[in-house]
Amino acid sequence: MSTVSLNAYGTSTVASDALTSLSLANSASGVTVTNTAATTLALNLDNISTGSTLNTGDTYTTLNITTAGTDSDVTLTAAGVQTLTVAGTKAVDLSAATLTALKTVTVSGTAGLTIDASGATVTAVNTAATTGTVTATVDASKATYTGGAGVDNVTLSSTTVDKAVNLGAGDDKLTLAAGTTALTSEMIAGDGTDTLVMNAADAVTASATFETKITSFEKLSLNAASALECCICCWYSKSCKHG
Repeated sequence: MSTVSLNAYGTSTVASDALTSLSLANSASGVTVTNTAATTLALNLDNISTGSTLNTGDTYTTLNITTAGTDSDVTLTAAGVQTLTVAGTKAVDLSAATLTALKTVTVSGTAGLTIDASGATVTAVNTAATTGTVTATVDASKATYTGGAGVDNVTLSSTTVDKAVNLGAGDDKLTLAAGTTALTSEMIAGDGTDTLVMNAADAVTASATFETKITSFEKLSLNAASALECCICCWYSKSCKHG
């Protein structure tokens, strides 16, 4: 049995070493896949709502998700998956996912994705081929981030920034980890109206070369007891000229 489709289902188990395609629609229930042979799974999601779970085990190393119909939100456990792709026309929330072997994430089409991709094994997140909205947490001491024409909301989990972050086009936001005062690699915002978010105390003590590592951001948002937002040019000059 290589293909299984479940619609409006209750708690289910799919047991097949030949399973390569799984379609889930209109449910908030759990699915467990038992497989000891197949290594690639095509997963189609439509209106899988909050509370739903999917456990694919540890044999699949590639998971190709396609979204359609209505946005989905699933608690995914995929211990063996190293390569994750998300395509389609709708968004999927994988913020509660357990992906302990994950290495690369690629998003395309008009698909949107919410994910914590800050795991120790992740090396690259690439959303260049989607116009959807992506919200991701990334460890830039280990992984690069390449954005696209959609909206990229990226949070860095580490104060060590050794890998490149390029947000691409769209109105994007990059949030630095608390305590970040120096950058080794470039943070490039690209086209659109882009915002850099950091702690006010870190902005005050940022290294002399900090500003040389950030490019094309239009706004600076400072996290403090009283939030402050101004344009990047004002921060460079250490005074706000625009109120």
